Amino acid sequence: MKMTILKRFVLILVLFLIGYAHSEAQAVNKNGLGPAPKRGISGIFSGKGKQKPKSVARIKKEQEKKDKKKQEEYVRSVKQNQQRSVKIQTPEVQSRMKQNQKDITDREKARKKKESASSKKVRKKYK
Repeated sequence: MKMTILKRFVLILVLFLIGYAHSEAQAVNKNGLGPAPKRGISGIFSGKGKQKPKSVARIKKEQEKKDKKKQEEYVRSVKQNQQRSVKIQTPEVQSRMKQNQKDITDREKARKKKESASSKKVRKKYK
């Protein structure tokens, strides 16, 4: 009996699906949630995972140092720019700028105080 193209295609598809299902069944752990955990020699899961090479850790540490240094430099430059902008003003403008800065700090303190008071009430409510 001659097999038609459709019958051959269906046969190949069925064989492929059976093979795929079998390989998936081996990769799933007992709970059916993802691949099975890797086990050590004693058969107990070692929770460590793969450790990164020391060179990678060293490079990351150096990068963190560079980022921290950049951030400190940025803060320093902003502070210098603020001081310079105050210094180039006339004395009356300087006094007004200082007063504005004091007002801003006072408002911030009041806002923080208000927030802490409101959060205190909420904490009592849900205690």
